[in-house]
Amino acid sequence: MGLSEVMVYMIKVMAIQGVFYFFYWLFLQNKISHTLNRTYLLTTIIGSFVIPFISIPVASISQPLVESEMFVWIAAPIGEGIQSSLASSDSSIRFWSILTWIYILMMVFLIGRSSLHLIILQKLKSHSEYVKKYWFKLFKTTQSRPFSFFSSVFIPVDIFGTKSFEQIVAHECVHVRQLHSLDRLLIDFFVALFWFNPFIYLYRRALIEVHEYQADSTVVNQFDDLIGYQEILYSQLRSAPYSGLVSHFNFSTIKKRIVMMNKSKTKKQSTVAYFFTVPVMALVLFAFTSKEGDESANHIAEKIEEITAPFESEWIETEMLILQEDQYKPSILPLKSTAEFIVSSAFGWRIDPIKYNRRMHKGLDLATASGTEVVATADGIVEEVSTDAKGHGKMLILKHGDMFKTKYAQLSEFKVSNGERVSKGQVIALSGNSGKSTGPHLHYEVLEDGKHKNPMDYIKNFKFKVMIEETSPPPSMDEEEERTLIEISEVVKQQEVLKVQMIESIKEVDLISDEIKRETAVSKKQAFEAKVLAEKATVLAEEMKVLASEHAKEAAKAAIVASQKVRVDITAKEIAEIKAQLAEKERVLAEDQKLIVIKEKLVIEMKKQEEVAKKLKEKEKKKDKNKE
Repeated sequence: MGLSEVMVYMIKVMAIQGVFYFFYWLFLQNKISHTLNRTYLLTTIIGSFVIPFISIPVASISQPLVESEMFVWIAAPIGEGIQSSLASSDSSIRFWSILTWIYILMMVFLIGRSSLHLIILQKLKSHSEYVKKYWFKLFKTTQSRPFSFFSSVFIPVDIFGTKSFEQIVAHECVHVRQLHSLDRLLIDFFVALFWFNPFIYLYRRALIEVHEYQADSTVVNQFDDLIGYQEILYSQLRSAPYSGLVSHFNFSTIKKRIVMMNKSKTKKQSTVAYFFTVPVMALVLFAFTSKEGDESANHIAEKIEEITAPFESEWIETEMLILQEDQYKPSILPLKSTAEFIVSSAFGWRIDPIKYNRRMHKGLDLATASGTEVVATADGIVEEVSTDAKGHGKMLILKHGDMFKTKYAQLSEFKVSNGERVSKGQVIALSGNSGKSTGPHLHYEVLEDGKHKNPMDYIKNFKFKVMIEETSPPPSMDEEEERTLIEISEVVKQQEVLKVQMIESIKEVDLISDEIKRETAVSKKQAFEAKVLAEKATVLAEEMKVLASEHAKEAAKAAIVASQKVRVDITAKEIAEIKAQLAEKERVLAEDQKLIVIKEKLVIEMKKQEEVAKKLKEKEKKKDKNKE
């Protein structure tokens, strides 16, 4: 990216940030939708750096034929003006070199300051008392004010055990939960890169304010003690020895915070303004993106490039390196200064003299006699020597440093070989008429960072301008001569029309031939695919047969298993019935055994009764005998 492109990019970034911040300041900064405000600020500041890189194709107005088709170019030698132009640009180079070093030193200073703040924060953490680990880390510190950084919360010693402790910790926890420290690191990185941009500081202040608004709103809603919380803010109103990247409990805009707290408590505002951010972003996107084919944007870039031209090649290195870089920048005519030539075709769109169609001519054609000496336009190395470069015929390519390349074509003879180092003004070839050419000439191209450039802009020892001739009235002629001239012109016009028609017919024939070839190729392809499909179908049929037989076998096996299963089921049922019958018989036998036992007991009892009765009878008999 050259200096002119860098300047255009920086101007676009500042303009985009200015538009976005003005919209925020005018419509959004007093809104209570703090999350939306934070999203807007982060999205727009990141977008301001990305939007200039976006390219939107724009339909450009069709341009007429370039000057090589409509005008006659003449080249006038300027003389030895290169050294004088370098000397005149010496002061500009010094000025921009100084500015560049100032920018780098300031950027390094800001990045170093942020790094120092991180180091100080780590030392402060190591010297603070680690209290407890919740979902965040709580430290007891000797600092005068509470603050937080990512997941670490630092609370002064004198606040522990006070009534304000819980609300202050809740405030800092909002910073931790919302990842406000990440926003601070990002915005400080942008400040280091664009420290000269005033809008970046406004963005940083606005983003820090939104962080505090978010924390205040959450604490007030959680504890429902607006007056008490504001008193805590007043009690913490003091200066702090360390600020840096951390989120302090008491930010300096205490008045704005109190006004915003009261507003969020008493009033619900409309969010309609946020819907207008979409058209604003679309407008900025359309206005500041790179547009291919936009002539106005290209004109602005060209103007800036003209201003920065003396130091375009190298703007970070020292003055000596810049002067050395100019040795590799093409700056002279590719022909010997004594050679006679005319500009037969300039850089731009033209009607191709071979194919008669409109094409981009990426170089400069200098019509000159065959054998004219061709010279290197800058110091470099021979990158390619080609004897048959398609339409270019014999072609030579030189590489000049890391930025430029030059191409010399339609040559008749080479004076250098591949890989050879050449110096500016050295004869490298002879002009000729090789390749597709309508006459002896030199075709010359310049490429910068791989992009084709107009070679006229890189020829400093000749001045090119359009020659406009005043036509004098033609001499008088009689009617017959005039009719003859008209007839000749008509015949010429008819020939041109026929020529165009023949070219169109040839093109149509070529198109039809190509279409027939394509259709033939497609039909062959379709036939081949059909054959392949038929073979696949045969293979699939065989596989289906095999699968069917295997399926039949599986079905038979399944039937046998099913019948066996049925038999097993029947056998199991019969066994169950037999078991039931056996159980019933066992039950009956058990009852019979019980009856037998009872009968036996009854028999024994009856025998005992009979013996007792017998004894009684004997006693009675004895009594009767005694009585007698």
